[in-house]
Amino acid sequence: MPVSIKALAVVLVLAIAVFAVAKKPVCALAMTVADFSRRRNLWLGITVAAFLAQSFWIFVLAALILLIYGMRQEPNKLAMYFFLLFAVPAFTAEIDGIGDIQKIIELTYPRLLAMVVLFSALRSLPGLAERLPFGRLPSDILIFLHLLVNFVLSFSVASPTQALRYGVFYGFVDVFLPYYVASRSLRSLKDYRDTLSAFVTAVMVLAAIGIFEFGRHWLLYAVLESDLGIQNRFVVYLERGDGILRAQASTGGPIVLGYVIAVAMAMYFYVRRLIPQNTARNLGLLLLVGGIVSPVARGPWVGAALMLFVFVVTSPNPGKLFAQCVGLALAAVAALVAIKGAEGLDKIINLLPFVSHEEDVTAVYRQRLLQTGIELISRNPFFGTYNYILTPEMEALRQGQGIIDVVNTYLAIALGSGLVDLALFVGAFIVVIVGIAQAMRKLPRKVSEEYLLGRVLIGALLGIMLIIFTVSSVSVIPIIYWSMIGLSAGYVRLFAQGRISRRFENQAAWSPGDRSIPAGSR
Repeated sequence: MPVSIKALAVVLVLAIAVFAVAKKPVCALAMTVADFSRRRNLWLGITVAAFLAQSFWIFVLAALILLIYGMRQEPNKLAMYFFLLFAVPAFTAEIDGIGDIQKIIELTYPRLLAMVVLFSALRSLPGLAERLPFGRLPSDILIFLHLLVNFVLSFSVASPTQALRYGVFYGFVDVFLPYYVASRSLRSLKDYRDTLSAFVTAVMVLAAIGIFEFGRHWLLYAVLESDLGIQNRFVVYLERGDGILRAQASTGGPIVLGYVIAVAMAMYFYVRRLIPQNTARNLGLLLLVGGIVSPVARGPWVGAALMLFVFVVTSPNPGKLFAQCVGLALAAVAALVAIKGAEGLDKIINLLPFVSHEEDVTAVYRQRLLQTGIELISRNPFFGTYNYILTPEMEALRQGQGIIDVVNTYLAIALGSGLVDLALFVGAFIVVIVGIAQAMRKLPRKVSEEYLLGRVLIGALLGIMLIIFTVSSVSVIPIIYWSMIGLSAGYVRLFAQGRISRRFENQAAWSPGDRSIPAGSR
């Protein structure tokens, strides 16, 4: 049997098992059975197409047909987008140009998904008065200026055609669409439940695949590059410690997988409180915890810990929640000692950040990168050096794999477009965090579902800001943080429009102990 068929069989078995277990609790939240079944079937169809197409463009055609067919009855296209986002790796293929234009665009699966699903969502948004015109939120202005700065600076090193491609088309598809649709398309808490549960369900499949890859030392999506005729070296075997394989699933990197699962864990703090069955809640959490261990990525571990910390300290009863977390941690350590013994526990501890006694070459590289980056930034602090990657100082950082890995999103922005653009980028996070905090303070009760959602969004944003300090904005990383900023801006928008406060005033208080969903929010 061909390796690709074996890999497909494993992926399908794991995915179908997760979908089967998740269906009932997810449909108890906000997603209808029809919506869940349609999205699940689309995920399975796109995955099968990727493994069997034998050509990237045949896969694109098959995925396009499936997406167009699936959107006809889709009430929440953002939820559909998140559900399908991780079905296939973000492989890149060029659409060749004509004459002097060497290429038109670089097409990836997430970009295809955005052009079809998110653009359709953009067109179907309600009237301007209801959705709030672009520019009315502080984050709108900051993101627009971020795109404008990069567009103008691109002319310094690129032709007008290239500048339009990167500054307009990619900026619209990769940044504006995820942000704007996330900030405007959700009109109630029911929509948030549907969207966040779709994201969490999709990531649970990733977590199951990651655990399998970690345990069996087999990257299931590695075969796709050669089968589809793509030479991106997107999926590469990476190990840590004593031959421990770092899982990637379909994300294209261990840190990317850990990052995505960390964000899903933050969302799960919201979703799990609305799931009526204790067993389902615990199984979901266990799967995500196992999943975030599988890539052996320390940055996402620290980010997930920060998300949990924020969730605890913003709780109406932080002492009780902290005690529960400590109890769970001690139980996990005891179980690990029982299964692996003291030697196994030592190996795990040796992989943890801050306490590892291994010599870590990646830490040395990161330190050199930061020192070199600060030196280059000091030369052009305000607007950076757009082609900084070509400087002799950066060339000295080229690694054995032939790449210069700028494993720090903030550093990459400051190098390429200066401290002005970095301030705009960080400012987009800050204004939505402040906006959420201000809205939460106005809620009369701290046990409401609205307050819980605000806690989760703030924790996720702060965790993301920490994690991207350890990784560049590759693969789906920017898609997630622009979407999360959009979801957070949408929370602020709903509160400003009175949709949250009026709903809260017109019904009885909801508390974390209540497993039923308030009737007014269905």
